[in-house]
Amino acid sequence: MKLPSGLRLAIFGAGSSGRAAYALLRRGNSIAAFLDSDPLKQGHEIDGVPVLPPEALATLEHDRIVIASMFDTEIAALLTGRMGVPEARLLRLPAYLLKARAAPSGEASALALFARCFDMLHESGIPYFADHSLLLGIMRENGLIPWARELDLCIMEEDVPALREVLRAQGAAFDFEEIGYRNGTEYWAAGEAKMFKAAAAEIDIHVKHRVADSDGEWRVWCVGPYLLQAGARHYAAASWQDFNGVPVRCPADPEAYLEAMYGSWRVKVKNWSYGDYRNIRATYPADFL
Repeated sequence: MKLPSGLRLAIFGAGSSGRAAYALLRRGNSIAAFLDSDPLKQGHEIDGVPVLPPEALATLEHDRIVIASMFDTEIAALLTGRMGVPEARLLRLPAYLLKARAAPSGEASALALFARCFDMLHESGIPYFADHSLLLGIMRENGLIPWARELDLCIMEEDVPALREVLRAQGAAFDFEEIGYRNGTEYWAAGEAKMFKAAAAEIDIHVKHRVADSDGEWRVWCVGPYLLQAGARHYAAASWQDFNGVPVRCPADPEAYLEAMYGSWRVKVKNWSYGDYRNIRATYPADFL
């Protein structure tokens, strides 16, 4: 994706994604302000740039609005609908550009840290699965996706207590943070674990919740504002796939799993966004989760 230059930009999103966008765009552009709907972020500054409410756009001098958030669909609807901003003035950055954590320098260092994570999980017996971009990389690239050097894993909700104990005992090198849901739904209670995110590297461990309906048994989890679903059968057993010489647990039929999640998963799509998932069960309001 070609980034803009020579423009006065407003960045919508004052969280980690907004900061990542700022780091990408501040050279060659003038950053007029950050915009955010969260009152707790408004009134502060990021590197001397003010964080303003969206309503400040009416008097803010700017050329384009950069949407730097997982909630890009909702933000675009707010801007073009209620605020009357032309779609042509919006710039949506793809997800792979908004990774704010600092991965270890060099692919070899990243792979070594990832291998240590697998060793920890294997030794503890935690029944994890490769997921999202990691599984896609293993099955399509025989390694990491070139523009997404990250480890996406998942566990089932019933394995969260065991994972917590393992991370307390062995996870210091990764500096994992447990992230809980802000609000409860029919699938989980407020405060239940949503994911475990490592500060030391691009490692995310998603937590999947059990649900049954008239169509069968599912596991559900959230990415951004989207509730995703996959048939429980995918996790009933594991297939083992090679990742840089390390055997990695994957869903029982990884190709069928990827087809349900991405559609034509063998086709490389770099400018992919969260709204492109094929297995979306529901969409939640921004900041709800």
